[in-house]
Amino acid sequence: MPDFKKERKEKSEVDYFAAFMTLWLWYNSRYKSHYSEIIWIIDRMFLDKIKTDFSWRNQTYSNFKTLIESEDRKGIEFKTNLELLIISLTRSNLNMTKTEILYKKISFDKALIDYTNYARESWYVNLIKSNSRSKKRNKIRLNDIELIENKEQIFAWLMEFIYQIRCLLFHWQMEPIDDNKNVVKYAYFLLYQLME
Repeated sequence: MPDFKKERKEKSEVDYFAAFMTLWLWYNSRYKSHYSEIIWIIDRMFLDKIKTDFSWRNQTYSNFKTLIESEDRKGIEFKTNLELLIISLTRSNLNMTKTEILYKKISFDKALIDYTNYARESWYVNLIKSNSRSKKRNKIRLNDIELIENKEQIFAWLMEFIYQIRCLLFHWQMEPIDDNKNVVKYAYFLLYQLME
């Protein structure tokens, strides 16, 4: 009698592509009701508002700031997932979705903060400070990776990145290979934590 180990293992694996898409739909409805003053129902307009609103009104940013500054279990989990995302991105070959910038690899060392300036090379920012273990305070330490101290830029890029993953998935532009699956898995974890 066959034991179907391979088949059972495949059936038990979490499909983070589907999970991320479902989570995005929930997030999408949440921010659209939150920023109801935006007349045009275009995701890009809502995303740009989220990326630039650092007030108490933006619950996503408030959660991000709390998690990135926290040393409790949730903060450590968030920073670990962020570091694993950065590592997974270096292994993948994901590109931005806009036709004119398809050659631009999605990464934290060349992060596009303001999407309207995608054609200007000077608008890409290196968010990775260093991999050293220096004691200087002008950085955000994850585990082994250190990011620049600018939380607003890190948040804006993280939200842009999550949106790019959304575009790649919803428009069937992401190959379902292991490296990409890991990127989506950590994007899912991070977005889920930002929504708690």
